[in-house]
Amino acid sequence: MIANKYLILGASLLINSELIAATDESECHQLDSPWIAITSGQVTLSAKSQPSTISTSEPFSLFVSVCQGLHPYSGKLKFDAQMPLHKHGMNYQPSIIQLEEGRFLIQGNLLHMPGLWQFSFSLESHPQALFYNYDLP
Repeated sequence: MIANKYLILGASLLINSELIAATDESECHQLDSPWIAITSGQVTLSAKSQPSTISTSEPFSLFVSVCQGLHPYSGKLKFDAQMPLHKHGMNYQPSIIQLEEGRFLIQGNLLHMPGLWQFSFSLESHPQALFYNYDLP
């Protein structure tokens, strides 16, 4: 009888720990120390660059996390950067790699001149693009 109690207790702990692990995987986690943070309705986007400082005419990547409510965003992401005052964008088309649900790597970005740049993040499920203004020294 005592052995059965331990067996039931062990099975219960195993099931509960798997439920906790599954819950942790389905929760969305923002990036540590992002310098881009945008919230619109239920959507939260955070991003940071590699290298951490963007320089004129130097390629950089963006690591992006997108949450929809408490869960990772499951759709596609599009990215563009424009100079509103000059009415043009980047001379390069970046590539977007989905690392996992809600996590993206945008590679091949290059801001070829100093000034105000507007980053545009478009999500399939969100009717309006998310914008971030960046003043490149």
